[in-house]
Amino acid sequence: MKRQFYGFIFISSAIIVSVLASAVVVKMTRNDIVLSEPVKINNFNCLLANFTNFNLNDAEFSSHDFNNSYIMNELVTINTTTVYTGSIASLGAIRNGTGHNHGVIQLFTFIDDYYSATSYDSVVYKDVQSKETNYINGKVIETSFNNTNTNPMLIAIKEFDSIYRFIDFFTVTGTSLTLVYSYNISSSVLNETYAFDIIDIDQDNIYELYVIGKNSTDLSQNTVIELTYNSIANDYEISTSFNWDGTDHIVIDVETITETDDVNFIITGVYVSTVESYLEAITINKGVARNFVFTDSLTINYGVDDFRVYGMKLYKSKSLANDGIVLFGSYIYAISGTEPSCITTSFNSGNFGITQLTIMNQTPSWSLDGQVVDLDLDGQDEIIAISYDLFNVDVSKYTILVGDDMDQTDTYSSDLKQISSSTTLKLTTIQISSSLGKNNLNNPLIEFYLAQHLAFNVRGNAEVLLENSENELYIQTTDLVGNNVSRSDLTIQAKVDSSPDINDTIAELPGNVTLNIDEITTTIEDEQIEFTVLQNSRIISKFELVIDVEFKPEIELVLPPSPITIRRVDSISHTIELTFNNRLSRDLQVQVNIYSTYIDQGVSYFYNFSSDSTTTEELSIVFIGFTPKSRYTEEVTITLVTGAGTYQFSTLYKVTNKFHLTSNDLFVTLWVAIALVLVLYIVFGLQMYKRTEQKLDRYFAGEGTADLEFKALRKRALSSLLEKYISQGNWKSGLKLASEHVPRYTQQFHKFKARDQLKMGQKSINEAKFEDGLILWQEAKESLEIIAVHELIDILDWLIKPLERIIDIKGTMKGSEKANALQKEFHNLSGMKEQQKVIYNIQLDIPLYIIAEELGLAFRDTKEPQSSLNYLQLAYQEAPDEIKNRIVNEITSLISLGVTPSEMSLPVDQEAIMERISKRTTKCFSCGEERTNIQEACPNCGVDTVLCSVCKLPISFGSEYLECYHCENIAHKEHLLEWVKVKGTCPICQQKLIPDKLSVVEEKD
Repeated sequence: MKRQFYGFIFISSAIIVSVLASAVVVKMTRNDIVLSEPVKINNFNCLLANFTNFNLNDAEFSSHDFNNSYIMNELVTINTTTVYTGSIASLGAIRNGTGHNHGVIQLFTFIDDYYSATSYDSVVYKDVQSKETNYINGKVIETSFNNTNTNPMLIAIKEFDSIYRFIDFFTVTGTSLTLVYSYNISSSVLNETYAFDIIDIDQDNIYELYVIGKNSTDLSQNTVIELTYNSIANDYEISTSFNWDGTDHIVIDVETITETDDVNFIITGVYVSTVESYLEAITINKGVARNFVFTDSLTINYGVDDFRVYGMKLYKSKSLANDGIVLFGSYIYAISGTEPSCITTSFNSGNFGITQLTIMNQTPSWSLDGQVVDLDLDGQDEIIAISYDLFNVDVSKYTILVGDDMDQTDTYSSDLKQISSSTTLKLTTIQISSSLGKNNLNNPLIEFYLAQHLAFNVRGNAEVLLENSENELYIQTTDLVGNNVSRSDLTIQAKVDSSPDINDTIAELPGNVTLNIDEITTTIEDEQIEFTVLQNSRIISKFELVIDVEFKPEIELVLPPSPITIRRVDSISHTIELTFNNRLSRDLQVQVNIYSTYIDQGVSYFYNFSSDSTTTEELSIVFIGFTPKSRYTEEVTITLVTGAGTYQFSTLYKVTNKFHLTSNDLFVTLWVAIALVLVLYIVFGLQMYKRTEQKLDRYFAGEGTADLEFKALRKRALSSLLEKYISQGNWKSGLKLASEHVPRYTQQFHKFKARDQLKMGQKSINEAKFEDGLILWQEAKESLEIIAVHELIDILDWLIKPLERIIDIKGTMKGSEKANALQKEFHNLSGMKEQQKVIYNIQLDIPLYIIAEELGLAFRDTKEPQSSLNYLQLAYQEAPDEIKNRIVNEITSLISLGVTPSEMSLPVDQEAIMERISKRTTKCFSCGEERTNIQEACPNCGVDTVLCSVCKLPISFGSEYLECYHCENIAHKEHLLEWVKVKGTCPICQQKLIPDKLSVVEEKD
C-alpha cells in the first residue's frame, strides 16, 4: 500500500505542474468581455406594503369596563336607519348594596363617520323591581310592535326571581330607552323558555311574538307559541302553538330565516345521552291562515368524536341562495381532548345543506360564540371564531375564516377572557364589532372595533425610489388570505406631495393597477405617498407609504471571450465575474438569473451585498453543444433581481465544436486534480489510523487479537481509545486496557463500574425487581472494595442486608407470617429514612411505597382489608405519579368491597411514619401556599386543609378535582370517577351521580 501511495503522489504532481503551466499560458493570450450598462426592467418583484391580514386588536378604538357588581349576558345590535345612526345594547343585571340583582341594559350609540368612530354616547336602563331580575336575551325591530310610532324597539327576555320570564318592550329614541310594555310568559304556557323572536309575519305593521320553550304539561315536548297583539286589550294573546319531540334534547340557540313564503325557526342543541349536536327547522307559512310544520332535522356526528355546539349565527355567502348557518362550539376527540371549532351549513326550501367542520388547533380549547361580519365589504361575510377558556386562565383568541372553504387566516390573542357574546353594527359608512368578555379582574368588559378592512398590497419595481430613474408602483387588491381579486366597486386616490408631484384618481380598482412616478432628479430622504380607497364615494380605507430615495447601484460583468469551444461534449462551464457596487444605505439581497435562449436553460445564484461597498463574486455559465452541428450563435441573458430594481445584461456568444483550448478548462482540471490528490492522501492516512484503532478496540472488547499492521500509530490509537472509554464510561473495555497498559486508570474504571451497577440496581429496585437489584449492588460492592472506600461500602451494606431479608420473605413466606415479617422490615426501613445513602451522587434507597404496597397486598391476602387499605393509602401518598394509578386500582377494589377509607388509622407503632406524613409539604388548596402541618388552617389565607372525599388525603393547589353537584364536596378527579363507576353515588351525600356531569366544575360567584 505504501509503494502504491508514493507512486500516486509522484504521477499526480507531474500532471498538476503540466496543467498549471498550460493554464497560465492560455490565460495570458485571452481577452474577456466587459458589460457595465444593464437595462432596468419593471417586474414589480418588491413588496412595499401588505395590508392583507386583519387584526381586531389593531382595529379596537374603545372599550367599556364594568365593575364587579355587573353580570352581563349578551350584546344586541340596534341596526336601523329610520331615526338615528345605530347602537349596541348590553343586557344583564347589576347587584345593589343589599345583594339584590336588578336587570340592566346599557345602550352605546355611535357616530356614523369614518373619522369619528372612536366616540359614542351611553345610557343605562335599570329595572326597579323589588325582586331579583336579569336580562338574558334580546331582539330588535325597526318600528313599534303595535304601529304606534316609527322608533326602533329593543325587546328583551327578563328573568324574575330566576323562575318567571317576562318580555319587556323598550322604545329607543336617540340615546334613551323607555319601557312601554311587558308580557308575562306564564308557567301554564311554557315550563321553560329557551328563546323568542318578533316578526311582522303578515306585513300589517303589527308584530307577532314567537316564544320557544318546554311544554308546560308534557316535559318530553318542545313548544313554539305564536302570540298576536290585541290592540283593544293592549296585550299579546296566544293564537296558535306547535309541539315536537324534545326527548333527550337540550336547546342551545334559535335563529330565524325568512324565505319568500315561509319563516323558519332554526334550532340547535345537544342530545343529552350522546353529546352529539343537532339542527332542527320549524316552519310557519306567511299570511293570515298560518300553521307550523317540522320541516327538517340534522344530526352532527363524526364517528367516535363529537361536536358540542354552544352558539349559532347566520351569515351571507355569495354562493348560497339563502342564509348560511354557522355553529360555534368545541370538537371533542379521544373522550377528553377539545379544540375550538365551527360548523357551517345552509338552509334552503326547508332543507339543511352539507356541513363543513373547521377546527382551530389552539388553546383555549372551547368556543361559545363568534362574529359574522363582512370585513372587506365585498358582499360575503367572514366568520370570526372566538375561543373560550373554561377555567378563566387564558385570554380568548380570534381566528378569521374566509370564503366558502373557511380558510383560516392568522390567529391572534384578544385582550379579553371568556368572550361569551359578540355582535356587529352595520352603519352607513362604518362597521363596528364588539365582544363581551372579562378583564383581568374577572369583571365584564366590552371592546369595540372598527371591523372593516380592504385587503391589498403595493409592489414596486424597486424597494426604493431611484434617483435619475423611472419608478412605478403596482397596486393589487386581494382577499383576506392573499389571493389576487378584482374589486371594480372601489376607487383609489393616490397622492405624492413632494417632487415629482402626483395627484391621480383611478376610476376603478381591478385586480391590479400601475401608478407611474416620473424620474426623480433631486436627492431627498424619502417620498410620502398617500392612498385613499373609496366605495360608493365613501372612504373605507386610508394608508400611507414612505419610500426612500437613493442612487441606483453600479454593476459590471466580466464574461469569457467568444467563441466558446464545446469540443463535441455535452456541455462546458465558464466562470464569469460580477462586480456589484451597492451605493444605497442598506444591504441588498441579489438574485442572479442566467438564461440561455438557444438551449432554454436557466440557473440562479443568491448573494447579499453590504451597503456602500463594492463586492466581486464569481458565477458559472454553462454552454451545451449539439453534435454533429459544428457552429451556432447563443444569446445569454443575465438578470439581477435586487431590492433596488431588476437589471438585465444580454450578449451573443459563438459556440463551436472545433478544437479551441480555454483557460477555464485548464484551471478547472488543475483544481480538480489538486483536490483529488489531497483527498486521497487524507483518505490513506485516515484508513491506516482507523484500522489500527479498530483492531485495538476489538481486542479490548474481547473480540480479536492485538496484532497490528501499522505499529507506528499504536501509541496514538491507545491514547484515543483511553479517552473514548473514559468519556463513555466504558468500564468493560477500559478495565482491560488499563490493566495491560495504564494501570493508574484501573481504579477510575472500577469507579465507573460501581456507579453503573449502583444506578442500574436502584432502577431495578424502583421497578420492584429486588433480586436483579441485589446482584447489581453486590457487584458494585466488589468494585468499591477494590477502590477501598470503606465508608461507601458501609452505606451499601445498610441497604443490601434488608434487601436480602425482603427477598427471602417474599420467596419463602406466606399469609400472616409474610405480612408480619414485611411489617418489621417496613419499620426498620422507616427508621433509616432520614439517613443519607448517597454514593457517587447516586441517591440509593429501598422505596417505602413499594414495601407499603407489598404490605397492603399481604394484608389483603390475610383477610385484613382495613389494614390493607391503610398501607395502600400510605403507598399512594409516597408513590410517584406514574405508579399511582396502579395503587388507585387496588384502593378502589377494596372500596367496592365495602372498606371505608379512614384518616390514615395505622397501628400505634407507626407514630414515626405518621409524624413524617404530617410534615410532608403540600400546597394550600385555596392560595397555593406551601405548608407542612395539614392538621391546622393555612397560615396565609386561613382556609382549612381540603381532603379528598374518597381517599381522605389533601387536595393540593392546582390538582385536578371534581365536585358533587348535590352537596359540593370535592375529590381527586380519578378517585371520584372510579368511586362513581363502582358505587354510582356520592361518597358523602349518597345521592346518585352521573359521570358526564362531573366533567366541569362550575365557577363560584
